[in-house]
This record gives sequence, structure tokens and C-alpha cells, in this order.
Amino acid sequence: MTTYESCLEFQNGLSYVRLNNHFLGNEMDLHERISINPKVCHGEPCIKGTRIMVTNILAAIAEGLPMSEILEDFPGITTEDVLACVAFANDVVKEKEWYPTESVSG
Repeated sequence: MTTYESCLEFQNGLSYVRLNNHFLGNEMDLHERISINPKVCHGEPCIKGTRIMVTNILAAIAEGLPMSEILEDFPGITTEDVLACVAFANDVVKEKEWYPTESVSG
């Protein structure tokens, strides 16, 4: 099973995304690869120009599928598209407010 690590790196004031050994440029470039259209997949975020939802790619990563298998299972997408899904999910999580599910006793 492959372990995926994603991280943001900052160079010259720009953020970059790296997933395992795959490295792509500016994070903004990644977001251009994701589209949200109410007429496509009920408005779920998809890889631009496809009906492949970001959640499908994230599920494949969570299952531990290697990049080569993800690309094989979803013909027509690229490594950069997979990275765009990770970057998109990262931004969604960063924007959400989180609340403790258990009380902290002091």
C-alpha cells in the first residue's frame, strides 16, 4: 500500500503543492483544474472538462491506490488533476470552522 503525503511549500511568496514525489507549481494553477457547475454532477466539484468528482479521487487516495492506478482507473486525467483535487480538499478543510466533539474537562 502506498502512503500519500501532501504538503504546501512556500517559495517566493507563492504556495506550491507536493504529493509524495509529484510536485506541481503554484496552487492557483491547481484550482483552475476544478470546476463547479450545477448542471454537471449536481454541482459537485469535478475535474474540469470531465464528470470525475473530486470526492472520487479523494476516495481512491484514501484507499491507498498508487498514482498509476488512479490514472488508469480514471482515463483522461493527469497527475496534476489528482494534485488539484488534494489542493481543493485542503482549502475546503482550511475554510471550515471546527468544533470539539467531546467536552474538555479541566
